[in-house]
Amino acid sequence: MARRATPWPASLDLILDTVCNTFGCILLVALLVTILARHTGNRLAERVETLWRQADWERLWADHRAMQAEWEALRRQLAELPSDAEALGRQEEALRKECQQLVDLITQLEQERQKLHQTRKQAENQLAALQEKVEQQRQALAAAAQSLKQHSQDLVLSMEREAPEKLPISVVVRFGRMYVWHRYDAMGFRAGLNTDEFVVLGQEIGGLLTQPKPYAGIPLGAADAEAQVARRLHAFSPRQCLLDVAVWDDSFAEFAVLRRAAIRLGFEYRLLVIPTGATLVDRGAHDSRVQ
Repeated sequence: MARRATPWPASLDLILDTVCNTFGCILLVALLVTILARHTGNRLAERVETLWRQADWERLWADHRAMQAEWEALRRQLAELPSDAEALGRQEEALRKECQQLVDLITQLEQERQKLHQTRKQAENQLAALQEKVEQQRQALAAAAQSLKQHSQDLVLSMEREAPEKLPISVVVRFGRMYVWHRYDAMGFRAGLNTDEFVVLGQEIGGLLTQPKPYAGIPLGAADAEAQVARRLHAFSPRQCLLDVAVWDDSFAEFAVLRRAAIRLGFEYRLLVIPTGATLVDRGAHDSRVQ
């Protein structure tokens, strides 16, 4: 914009022209800047939006690839899962069977322990009863031994029944058996030592030291002992003979069997108790009246 030049008085007009020109330039520049800024801002916004869209797409693509990789891994694990499940099932079944076997074994061991406890308790009770019975028998044997010792010390000839005119038949009760000491003839007289049932241990002054054979004689503990005694004494007459019975203290109980048989047959007898360790010497030789 230009104005026509005027003389000096018109210098205000020149200043106004300069200001107007400057202000006009500023407005023009501002207008241009506004226009450029508008166009540049749109392009920048579009560029920024494009960059954001590209970043979102790349991020989404990366997420897609990661998810696809995870899906592939899960698919492989899923493919392997049936075999693992089957193996785990077999292991579980085996473990369950082993567990049941252990439970059964524990139950069996507990039952056996209880049985052993009961057996031990019964054994202890039986042992206590046996000990009590043994103690009773020991006391009874001690009393019997004391009684026999008293009789043995005196060596008393006890006669329950005696007939002096009868011939004595020497009978020995020892080792739980009955022995006939001598052989006898048909008249009831001695005919020497009965070597079938006795053995000679030695010779003493005026007699023989003998001992019955443990395996010979009649076992008085047998079921038919009384019948055997009756057959053995059948050769002797109760009217002519009596029994001289020597009983060792180890066979005093068995003497009762001989006594019953002798009484039933009608024999009289004389009893001589012999203690353990004592000897009975045959001093009569062939004389039936001496023993």
